[in-house]
Amino acid sequence: MQNKNILLVGEWYSANLGDQILCSCVQNIILKNSKRVNTIKFDTTYGNGMSWKKKISVLPHRIRYKFNKDVKQRTDDYNRLKCNWIKSDLRSLNENIDIIIVCGGQIFLDYFVDNIRLIVNYAHLNSIPIIWNAVGAGKCTDKTIGIFKECLESKLNKTITVRDNLPFFVNKLNVIPKLIPDTAITVSDFITVDKNNENLIGLGVMNPNDFKDFNIPSHVIEFFWINLTKKLDENNINWEFFTNGAASDIDFLQRLLTKLDNTKIKVAPRPRNPIDLTTIINKYNKIVSFRLHSHIIAYSYRIPSLGLKWDYKVSDFFKMTQNEENVITLDNINIQNVVTFIKKGNSNFEYLNNLKKEITDSIISNLNRYLA
Repeated sequence: MQNKNILLVGEWYSANLGDQILCSCVQNIILKNSKRVNTIKFDTTYGNGMSWKKKISVLPHRIRYKFNKDVKQRTDDYNRLKCNWIKSDLRSLNENIDIIIVCGGQIFLDYFVDNIRLIVNYAHLNSIPIIWNAVGAGKCTDKTIGIFKECLESKLNKTITVRDNLPFFVNKLNVIPKLIPDTAITVSDFITVDKNNENLIGLGVMNPNDFKDFNIPSHVIEFFWINLTKKLDENNINWEFFTNGAASDIDFLQRLLTKLDNTKIKVAPRPRNPIDLTTIINKYNKIVSFRLHSHIIAYSYRIPSLGLKWDYKVSDFFKMTQNEENVITLDNINIQNVVTFIKKGNSNFEYLNNLKKEITDSIISNLNRYLA
């Protein structure tokens, strides 16, 4: 019997490495539990990858808007470039695709809507079933919501599961999905990392300009990090800054470092791949962090974490793992509470194995139902 071809759609090439990790976990779960399947990666932004041809095509765009402050026009032009890449790469697929799986993450955003619509249209044209796995949502315009509703009304949509923001899907998109964990929760099953016994706390930095649900000025977040690191130094607690790899987070961290006047600053190297990021997080006894996937990775390896809530998906994850008390909202940050967590706090890992099994069973059962 001929192998079935599965197109795995997700942020395979994102510099925010949590997205790469969740996509890889979907692929690993499938290959570990299903026979006679081929998995084909397809990036929601870059299609088959960022080729030299694409890099050349984006150069005039970058030059044109280097000093142009028209953000809307710049965004529209870049969006057209992305759409052209997706259309071209979908046409160039050599294999007959038997099923499409959207790997998950915060795909329901303005940024992705046009590319997702192109992928759904491709599925329509070729009568390919679609599985939406552990997807999430953020702020969307009314126009974007309308497009996503059309995408989900397709009879080719076989099932949809979500990892966060359940009310958005029910009330805005008129679907009733099952709530399941983010697939990256299984990362410890696929990436083996030696535990480092350093007595070190990881401080996960994120650029405030990327906050979605809370409009917090950069100087407020800088003030938080400056005060926290001073307090940690006073308590002789070793700490280190790290990021998930996104360029905007690196830029913010560089600005932050110029405003710190202590001599105990440590910064983890920028992670370049999923193994780098999981290795960095496994150095720490605990983490205090913004990025959702830093917490998901830490949880998978049983590392206690304190979440700084910049998006409702952060609190949704901590609620799912029964760790609601380990979330702090940005408008109510108490430095002493953070220090207390670092000294005495912990996370509840009682449900970890069950959550891993839940996401694995969901992917495999949905896949087998439509490939039988």
